[in-house]
Amino acid sequence: MVYLTLNVLAFRAVRSAGVGYDSAETRHPYSGLEPPISLLLPAFDEELTIAASVTSLLQLFYSEFEVIVISDGSRDGTLAAMTRAFDCSPRRIRCPVPSPTALVRSVYTSRQFPNLRVIDSPRRQSRCPQCRRNAGVIRCSARSLPIQSSSATA
Repeated sequence: MVYLTLNVLAFRAVRSAGVGYDSAETRHPYSGLEPPISLLLPAFDEELTIAASVTSLLQLFYSEFEVIVISDGSRDGTLAAMTRAFDCSPRRIRCPVPSPTALVRSVYTSRQFPNLRVIDSPRRQSRCPQCRRNAGVIRCSARSLPIQSSSATA
């Protein structure tokens, strides 16, 4: 009986506190002092799921972030699925730190989402998870937060 009473009181308190509550006020609870982050997503043979994975990452609610998808020599149409879904095209981007362990064939950027990049690395690196992450880390414009896809092999 005590728990029921406490739940009823809590429900009333929450309901009365919610009156006049505007979700737009808390839409951007960031101070602007948060560091920008880079989300690295290795993608190997993920043609069927890559668009949904990247879409969910792009919906992240954070002040400043970028998503870097590292297509590491997929044998299916992962790269083609990315270019179709996000209107990606190859761009010339100068690498700040050249690295022999992080070979890159090309870098794609999205016309729809300026914070999305796709890195196409050679197939021979697909057995080396550190190499594919290096390709993404070197090309980050912010601090790195590696995000691993559920079906990617590491």
